[in-house]
Amino acid sequence: MVGQKSGALATLKEVSDGILLKSNIPESKAVQVKQFVIDGYRELNLVVSDEGRVRDLFTMDDNYIIELPDDLLVLYDIYVPYENGIWSLTQRKDIPVITETLLGAEVIPDEWGGGRDIMHGTGAYYQTTGGRNYKGYYTVDSEKRRIHFRNMDRSEVMLDYGTSGIERTETTYIPMKIKPALEAYVMMEASAFGIININEYELHKDRYERQKSILRLLDFNLTAFTDAVYETMNGSYKR
Repeated sequence: MVGQKSGALATLKEVSDGILLKSNIPESKAVQVKQFVIDGYRELNLVVSDEGRVRDLFTMDDNYIIELPDDLLVLYDIYVPYENGIWSLTQRKDIPVITETLLGAEVIPDEWGGGRDIMHGTGAYYQTTGGRNYKGYYTVDSEKRRIHFRNMDRSEVMLDYGTSGIERTETTYIPMKIKPALEAYVMMEASAFGIININEYELHKDRYERQKSILRLLDFNLTAFTDAVYETMNGSYKR
């Protein structure tokens, strides 16, 4: 399988070795270069590329809670199925993230709602207290890395989130389209940390910014853009 993709992918080690070969960075700095590659790939996956994006299904426990995945760096959205598509849930900061242990089990205290449904937004115009989402609400407990849900009629949801794209137990494969931006990032960091001439920092930073722009253009999908434009249109009276 990997052999068939060899033209489109490179291992993390191959990228690191290639940078050492083409640059003035001494071989003794190979460990630092590998770390720069990891840091750069993580940054590119979060701010430019979708290579580290994951959409996966998770099931909440009896307290309407889901543990955040270990590889989650940023949460983009949460969905449930709706009319052969997906529907985005609404984040509500007024959902309590309080639990307690009762008879050896974790429960939501009754004085904190007991996990019961919360009120939908009320009021109109400037007096509204929030929109209504009849599919459900959630809030993120960043400290305990958990998501609490309310007003749900199902226990399974889809998390849409960003990861570093780095595999811990398997070989990490990096798309070749990312390689130029990644090389520029490594050279920029090597200059910043004095591994190469620090006076070259701005040169490599400018190259990194240019390569990020090129990568954004490569990821730009005209069909998706057109579909997004059409979704904003609706029928109206002809004038």
